[in-house]
Amino acid sequence: MSASRLSPRPAADFISLVEAAYGFEDDEAAWLGRVRSAVRALVPTAHVRASLSIVYRAPSATSFTVERMSAHGLDGEAAMVALRADAARDPEYVRNSILSRSCDFVSAVPRTEQQEGWRALRSALGVVDGFVVNGLDAAGLGVLSIVLVTKRVGVSVHQRDTISRAAAHFVAGLRIRQRLASADERLADAEAVISPTGEVAHAVRRARLPESRESLRRAACALEKARGRKNCEDSSRAVRDWKVLVENRWSLLDHFERDGKRFMIACRNTPSAPPGELLTPRERQVTLLASRGHSNKLIGYELGIATSTVGVLIGRAAARLGVTSRRALIEQFTKSAV
Repeated sequence: MSASRLSPRPAADFISLVEAAYGFEDDEAAWLGRVRSAVRALVPTAHVRASLSIVYRAPSATSFTVERMSAHGLDGEAAMVALRADAARDPEYVRNSILSRSCDFVSAVPRTEQQEGWRALRSALGVVDGFVVNGLDAAGLGVLSIVLVTKRVGVSVHQRDTISRAAAHFVAGLRIRQRLASADERLADAEAVISPTGEVAHAVRRARLPESRESLRRAACALEKARGRKNCEDSSRAVRDWKVLVENRWSLLDHFERDGKRFMIACRNTPSAPPGELLTPRERQVTLLASRGHSNKLIGYELGIATSTVGVLIGRAAARLGVTSRRALIEQFTKSAV
């Protein structure tokens, strides 16, 4: 029997995924629960047995630590104990695991069926697979959601691409939460204030440059248009047009005055990268993301730069490290402290 097609319902469309990333009303635990629920809603309810979301740190390609968890339908702590045991027994599995995939199934990871923790979890819950959505940035901060299913669903290449983009928003929203906890802090940090129609009412530092003001204006207009596509067939295109970062620097966030008037603010939100002598910070960003399985297209979307620019940066990084291919660059970068 063929797999069921993943078909988000209007109440859980792709734009709703992105909007979940930027809900700042509650604490981080409640925010993670909303992210988990948004991902869970992508899968037909009849196939869902349980779901789990975690905030984690992946300081290297073979290790990770869990900072926060939200679970429904299972003992999240027990599940993480089982999965951490798998990671300890088989570090190479972690390197190729769901941590290097933005949207996939657990069964797609090589050697998954050999992992004792995963087999025990699957048996205890009576599930056949796990649908994974994972946002991981260049600093090693990640937001991962697993929906455990009793029947595999089909996910088209187009849907995977859209969901991967939404996952990039999850980790971008988390970075803002962790750096700027309150609305007052976000407003104080803002380098531009923009109306919903795209008028830049206030700008400081780099945002004052004419080209930056124009980039912010276009991004704000695209964001408003994206929201207008919610619950329609064009929501995938809307996610594509909703930028994670503008000019590799700013995230656009809603801010409300006491009278309810809404405007957007541009806050700095570029992921950091570990320092190194051989590569520039931008080259390290793209190389780190490439080493985690991100395509040039997705890297460009995450960092707010052109896909062609990503290719140039990958080429420059390879030349600096004395290699000639993307694979060799990733291998050299992964094993070297550059």
